[in-house]
Amino acid sequence: FGYKFLGLVGALIGYNLAVMYVTSRTEAWMFLEKMRLYALGDELVKTGFFMSDAEDADSREAHFSHDKERLEALWEEALADATQARSFDKLCEHLAVDPAKLPIKELPKPISWRFSMMP
Repeated sequence: FGYKFLGLVGALIGYNLAVMYVTSRTEAWMFLEKMRLYALGDELVKTGFFMSDAEDADSREAHFSHDKERLEALWEEALADATQARSFDKLCEHLAVDPAKLPIKELPKPISWRFSMMP
């Protein structure tokens, strides 16, 4: 019984040493992998992947109302300028678009893929 017990204890100590060796060799890689997965999850949160349907609808409605207010302000300014100058050409000047200063960076996607849409 004594030799079997010493053999079992030796095997456990050897196993612990082997695991400690492997862990010390791969600890930096595991940390980098953990940070990469954290960055991926953070990017998914920023893109709205984990938003609920209600949060997505609220976000789309807020963007729409912001764009609507911006466009209405531009229209009122252009109409006021044209009315004051009594010139249709003045109104048409406000239609010119500067490609360097586009207010909208990208069109909203018609459907947003979110975690809640997964079966």
